[in-house]
Amino acid sequence: MKIGPIHSMGVIVNYKCSAKCRHCCYSSSPGWPGDYMSVETAGRVFSWMKSRRVRSCHIGGGEPFLRPEALLSICSLAKEHGIGIEYIETNASWHILEEKTVSLLRQLLKVGVDCLLISVDPFHNEFIPYSKQKELIRLCRKEGMGTFIWPGNFGGDLELLDTSVPHPIKEFDALFGGDYQSDAARSYGLNCNGRAISLCRGAYVQKRPGDIAGENGPCTCLTSTGHCHLDLYENYIPPVCTGFTIALADVDGVLDREKYPALYAAYERGPAGLWDYAKGFGFTPSRERYVNRCDLCFDLKRFLLQNHPTADIGYPSYFSQSDYERG
Repeated sequence: MKIGPIHSMGVIVNYKCSAKCRHCCYSSSPGWPGDYMSVETAGRVFSWMKSRRVRSCHIGGGEPFLRPEALLSICSLAKEHGIGIEYIETNASWHILEEKTVSLLRQLLKVGVDCLLISVDPFHNEFIPYSKQKELIRLCRKEGMGTFIWPGNFGGDLELLDTSVPHPIKEFDALFGGDYQSDAARSYGLNCNGRAISLCRGAYVQKRPGDIAGENGPCTCLTSTGHCHLDLYENYIPPVCTGFTIALADVDGVLDREKYPALYAAYERGPAGLWDYAKGFGFTPSRERYVNRCDLCFDLKRFLLQNHPTADIGYPSYFSQSDYERG
């Protein structure tokens, strides 16, 4: 098992966030530790990327702007290493005073950052008023900072309610009728990981775990690199697969089967392989039905972390912060 060629990737500078959104695949929240990528770690990450001929990356979290000075240092270091920053993800919660926001945008432009991905959707809107995001977009355009609105199809809905305050998603149910939450989840195209699993359960038909295990083959996506990440703990996160981690030092070679047993089980035989592996330590499904292979796999990884932790399963907060509570 070997990770494939990487052309672009994400750098997760923190997992702590100002919001606890229903749809977050990484279960980010205020409840995570306040750790942030150090300059030393960033230097090793960017040096590794350069050695791999990775020319650009995006910066994500958590909420990267929780520590703006640290973020600026990391972006400056990327520039020194010749690594382009495609965009920085943000929920705009940090924007309070125009003067401070403009100053930060100008500093980012000086270190080579020319685009922010600004999250605009009903899940963020439960915590962050749309007016903040609109104002940040306005200031970005004024200062010459590009914006990438993600996912881009919810702004019209958010305009129908008071944009100066957050709104529980049930208010959209009342406004539009039906099950707006599930409709929004399907429209978003969520990956069924982390806290998003609870949201997906209401949006999609669920199946018995045995059927899911029998219908799905190897998880070859674990070696693909389409939307992979490196995080502040110097771990590689496979694309759209919360809960598996690979040490950066191991990414360049063939992975050690003894060090990464759960990863190999999923890679070679999919959820059935991971289930057989976990059964050896007493696993039984915690629910009668699951949405898909990723939902079942997340439950398997949660069990393994609690009962037989290995280097390929991390972190506790992925699982302890995966339940949704507003506020």
